[in-house]
Amino acid sequence: MNPEYYLLPLALLCLWTPAVVVSSAEVREKLRQQVRRHGDGFTSLVRNWVNWLDLVRSAAGAWMLQRVVATFSVGQDDLTTTILCVHLAILAMGVLAQTMWFSQKPLVIGPAFYLVGLTLTVCGPQVGFFGLALGYTCALMLRRLSLSFFFIPTSLVAFALLFHRFGLMTVFNAAAFAFPVLLAFALGERIAYARRPEKSHQVGYVYGSSYIPEVPWRQPTTKDAFPSKEDVPGRNFETVSPLGVPKTNGRLSPAPTLNHFSAPKPINHPSTPR
Repeated sequence: MNPEYYLLPLALLCLWTPAVVVSSAEVREKLRQQVRRHGDGFTSLVRNWVNWLDLVRSAAGAWMLQRVVATFSVGQDDLTTTILCVHLAILAMGVLAQTMWFSQKPLVIGPAFYLVGLTLTVCGPQVGFFGLALGYTCALMLRRLSLSFFFIPTSLVAFALLFHRFGLMTVFNAAAFAFPVLLAFALGERIAYARRPEKSHQVGYVYGSSYIPEVPWRQPTTKDAFPSKEDVPGRNFETVSPLGVPKTNGRLSPAPTLNHFSAPKPINHPSTPR
């Protein structure tokens, strides 16, 4: 048996393994929360190592599959169409495995890095590089990563015609890039991405497009706990001193009871000269 045939199982493993399987539980939880994160841009995708793994394994899997297909096609002109259909079917099932995730409900995932590796191998480095660069540049200028699934198919076709590399594989690659958007539109779902946001130590909340920091709670100090003299209402709260209470038979008489908050009358001690 040709040694190239042994590359087929490895190619299928690289192409058909969903990225969600190797992602962490935190990333899978974020994929379930289909909310728009204004603070997470393209750099949050770059920080996730699973995306780089997708790029490498999709490029390697597509390359190994091309080697196997080339070996099968030698001397079998009558099976060329069948082999080409099988080739496209394997690639299409790989794209579907990366895009669809059946959790609590069907979710649509944007396999941006997976499609990049696939494009560089299927369309060639020259067409793939220029097509991807133009498509992602236009999408990032508009600050919407999902727009890359619209711009890249057009740019791939344009550069394939420019470099005289246009063919069936170019059409398939353009359709593979547009597939996540079409699927999300058909299901009425938002495209999710495997991100790794940067951890921030700021505490607060977002209202509109402005960040409002939260005021940290602190323990009240002695100065805050007891009001100053200026904070007390303007009433006379003086206390009668025991030294000013007259003596009766050599003993202190009971202190007078204050039933109102008016100022007490001055009491003169018997021994005090007038």
